[in-house]
Amino acid sequence: LLDSCQLKNLTKKEVEDAKSHLIGSFTIHREDNKERADSNAYWSLMEKSPKEYAKSIKKVSLDDVQRVSKKYFKNNYAEVLICK
Repeated sequence: LLDSCQLKNLTKKEVEDAKSHLIGSFTIHREDNKERADSNAYWSLMEKSPKEYAKSIKKVSLDDVQRVSKKYFKNNYAEVLICK
């Protein structure tokens, strides 16, 4: 099951499409005044800007995605989330 999460057949175009989708969704989301205020507060706390976020997304490569998926989606890896 975890092998299918390693994205071995992922293409560069799929990564570019995903990055475009993320940036587009983020941009549209910020068009609402309330969402923009929430976003501005968040980015102020993070000491970054929305432009830096978009630049960071643009830097992600196919190799980056595959490296991270191999690291976290192995048979001997488990992650637990505890909510209180």
